[in-house]
Amino acid sequence: MLVFEDYDVGTWCCLQSLVSFLTEVASTPCGLYALAQEDSVLQDLLTTLFQYSYVPWEHPAFRHVVSLITAVWQGASVLAEESYRILTRPLCNLWSEFEDPLALMSGSERKQIEATQHFINVIYTFIPNLQGIMALLSEPDSSSEGTLVDTDMAPRTLAELLTFDSTVEPWHYISLLTLRALTTNMDVCLYLNSTIKYQEKLLKLQSENMSESEIEESRMKSNSVNKCIIIDKCSLLRHQILIATYAVGGPSERILPAVVIDAEHLDGDGESNLFCSLPPPKLASATRKMRSTRLKGQTDIQRFLQDTKQGLHDASWLSHARRAYRASCSDDIKGSVLLDLLEQVAKLSSNSQYQLSAPLQESKYGVLSPEECLGVQVVIRYGVELHLLQESPQNEENLTQLLCLLKHRKCETFQGLDWFAATVFLLCGGNMERCQSCIGNISALPVTPFLWPAHASAKDNLQSLSQHSAMFGHILELLIKMELPLAFSALQLAGASWWLICRQWMAQCFWNVLDWSEICHWLAVSILNQPDFILYFCVSLLQHIQPKILQAASEGNLWEQIMCAPMEGFHVGDQLPVMEKLAKRYRTSVLHHLLTSLNSTT
Repeated sequence: MLVFEDYDVGTWCCLQSLVSFLTEVASTPCGLYALAQEDSVLQDLLTTLFQYSYVPWEHPAFRHVVSLITAVWQGASVLAEESYRILTRPLCNLWSEFEDPLALMSGSERKQIEATQHFINVIYTFIPNLQGIMALLSEPDSSSEGTLVDTDMAPRTLAELLTFDSTVEPWHYISLLTLRALTTNMDVCLYLNSTIKYQEKLLKLQSENMSESEIEESRMKSNSVNKCIIIDKCSLLRHQILIATYAVGGPSERILPAVVIDAEHLDGDGESNLFCSLPPPKLASATRKMRSTRLKGQTDIQRFLQDTKQGLHDASWLSHARRAYRASCSDDIKGSVLLDLLEQVAKLSSNSQYQLSAPLQESKYGVLSPEECLGVQVVIRYGVELHLLQESPQNEENLTQLLCLLKHRKCETFQGLDWFAATVFLLCGGNMERCQSCIGNISALPVTPFLWPAHASAKDNLQSLSQHSAMFGHILELLIKMELPLAFSALQLAGASWWLICRQWMAQCFWNVLDWSEICHWLAVSILNQPDFILYFCVSLLQHIQPKILQAASEGNLWEQIMCAPMEGFHVGDQLPVMEKLAKRYRTSVLHHLLTSLNSTT
């Protein structure tokens, strides 16, 4: 750490310039990768930034670089050490706005709303990084001096904020907003449910929010006999979080309830849809949309795969396969067709340099963490909802076995669920033999390190930043800067990194972001093309939501729009021309850099 007070003015200015230079370098994925290769540089840089007397959380550029640095293990280690002071200023500002006597006298809530939104935006800075959130929730050193807020009424750490022990406002509502933001990351969702058991706490709070009095405008019958549940902004937000963290699905597969009092929260008899236990009752579980499937018998790609199954599989075959897929991409793709496509494309990839290290051999690290056990339940529930799995105890046993077989290292802490393996499990209908065959085929593809980051390099530390991942992020940021300058500027002004957002989404295989049918199309597009196509797919995602992003940026809630609102109306088939146009324009240079970085990693 650089302690500026120990130096004269000239040296201080030089050190300040050095910090500014290193911060600028760390604000790009490739610069971050370069600094991560040097001993303690990132730790010293981040520690120095956090120990300034003034931490500029209101500056988007600062939030952006903090988000990037904390995406690697060096940054996460600093968060654990500095957890007691990192949120000092945002929490102090928040408390001062709610205690400002002028604001209280005027009755104006504008500054309070703005301060709350600013604090939540700071929280969003860390959400793409599971390890960063875990570090922030770690217990601070008891010998650390200072407190976050000079009052017994306010929480002193993020962990305290999420205890929900205090019902003193505004802290309870702010804690709920914070939890809603954190649980947009499915791995963080599993971690928090395992460690602080937030679902149990929210259900308990709902059950305590009941009254046996006469039904009034804000008191409506609940699903508990002869009782009324008090409907307010906190109970509605708790209800939304419970639904969002229990029901998995894309925009056409689930509906998240609103957090305003309206007829949506009542059934035909005027009874509330709120609930106090899981699973949600049928009444409250009206979160599933009846999505119409887009199947029209045998598609072009299905016929093509059947007709050429025994023939020669070369570059010409792949070109015809892409053409057949293009003619079929407006329809849903069956899991069996996708598996057949994967099997036949794998015949072209005899080069073993990309192959994973024996993914389904017996592993001595084959024990699931409590978070992974919760994740297994989530996966099985989703598969049954989509009719990809039959209800059977065997499902949990098989998925547990698959995840155990895929463990290649001992992990002291939860590293995230292998959502790609979970996706394969659902595609294969829970059949272990098909899962093994599918994973073997996937391991032969050059796109695998980008498609399946959890197992791209079994020998690397899970929290290390690989060269090909940094190159992927660097090129993605450049592409959106050139192709979508308005959206890029909006992200910059919010301190957001599209690379980190997409990295999180890809790590969870786009669960809760896209419908299952679109996830299948994403896999098909990735299988049929070179690794650069995943970049163009990520660009198409941003292009699709650009109008909403620009509107949200003007209202100061861009992060919420991206992380909480789904990709409604997104169809891979509609965006395929965009991806192909980008491939035609950039492939030569982009693919060269991606494969070069990949070869350097392997």
